[in-house]
Amino acid sequence: MITLRLATPEDAPQVAQAMQECFYSHPYLLPGLQDRLMLPPLQYFCLVALLQDEIIGVLELVVLDNICYLFNLCVLPNARNLGIASDLMAIAHQVAVKIDIKQIYLTVLLNNIPAQKLYLKLGYCRLCQIILNSNQILLMRKLLLPKNLK
Repeated sequence: MITLRLATPEDAPQVAQAMQECFYSHPYLLPGLQDRLMLPPLQYFCLVALLQDEIIGVLELVVLDNICYLFNLCVLPNARNLGIASDLMAIAHQVAVKIDIKQIYLTVLLNNIPAQKLYLKLGYCRLCQIILNSNQILLMRKLLLPKNLK
């Protein structure tokens, strides 16, 4: 059974390992992640998906000036296509609504078509393309409406 929860500072090595398997290896990944996990609540969240005791998915979000930015969404290759990314995104949206966030932003590599399809399905829209460190990146946004509209 897959469980979702907030990451703790003790999870940092496993979270960093998951990110390295999905994205990149960098000597400052673990210390940077450990620093982020120590940020005050309501500014930073790291959500993890676990299968038994192994972290198989990660999503980080940071909140600045009533805007949320999602980053480092990753699911280990052997756990993909099980809805884990969608589940992590749903929890992130719930967190954002609970703390009265009105907009969520994220970036995705322009050539990552599966991720773009997921984000579009979840209600994100394309805003613009950016070139950063020779990578073509797409900036996307989702507007969040309060649930109690009459």
